[in-house]
Amino acid sequence: MDLIDTDGGFRVSRRIYFDPEVHRRELDSIFKKSWFFVGHVSEIPEPGDYVTRPLGVDPVIVNRDTDGSVGVMLNSCSHRGVKLCRAERGHTKAHRCSYHGWAYGLDGACRAVTYEKEVYGPDFDKSRFNLRAARVETLHGLIFATWDHRGPPLMEALGDMTYYFDALFGKFDNGFEVMGSPVRTRIRANWKAETENLSGDGYHTMITHETALRFGLFPSPSDVAPYGEPIGPKFPGRTVQCGNGHTIRVQHLPISTDPPGFLGYPERLWSEIERNLKPGQVDIMARTSVTHGSVFPNLSFLENFKTATDGPGSMCR
Repeated sequence: MDLIDTDGGFRVSRRIYFDPEVHRRELDSIFKKSWFFVGHVSEIPEPGDYVTRPLGVDPVIVNRDTDGSVGVMLNSCSHRGVKLCRAERGHTKAHRCSYHGWAYGLDGACRAVTYEKEVYGPDFDKSRFNLRAARVETLHGLIFATWDHRGPPLMEALGDMTYYFDALFGKFDNGFEVMGSPVRTRIRANWKAETENLSGDGYHTMITHETALRFGLFPSPSDVAPYGEPIGPKFPGRTVQCGNGHTIRVQHLPISTDPPGFLGYPERLWSEIERNLKPGQVDIMARTSVTHGSVFPNLSFLENFKTATDGPGSMCR
């Protein structure tokens, strides 16, 4: 498939957004093999807690097992394929199918089959019908899973992005905690459109977010001048290509601060942040205007400094 034209420049065919054959190839080469973000450990703090999420295009259960480990398994009964967990989150001792009553432990093992001996005989082997389990790893409380049990480990797949993940999610002694259920927005668009935008597109800001600029939610140089030494009218920044499809964009406020100023966070936490980070990571997090990026293929993140959130002089991240 001729999708890229490098004659006289670099042009990518728009077929990548709508061609069914491209999508079929993505299912095989990306969705079956990549590490996907599926949740955070704080969402399932106790054994039996679960949330339901997509792993690529497949529905999965993310739960806490009795031994405290995190498991991810296909949300589909091994008998006739009925969805086991229909709620977005909950607590249970076992996952029981609402069709024929087959039940599975928190580890995904098939534990009970209705009328097992009468229907299937004395030699029925339930272990052949355990739920399909994904491979699971965590980093700073973020849960990642993949169907590929022979591919590279998570840290290898993330590559240089781990340096920026440590800066973003490792800066507090006790990490982060997810509050409430996810807010979901569904749009009729190809999955790559949003990934491209969050990967490092700052070009759109002054046009797409003009209303936020007019309301003062994005600070001007004069808004932040009281918090440091002005260094110019422009907001310096860079986009970093981290390999394996991962990218991050870092943009700073046009000021310098000494010691480092983590504006938007309570000042009592600044020393904690600096203690947990390397000097280069401190430079990333200090004076942040916006930091956003994408972990290929499905995790996009954004940390944004806002002013006038609760009236004149207020700020947050």
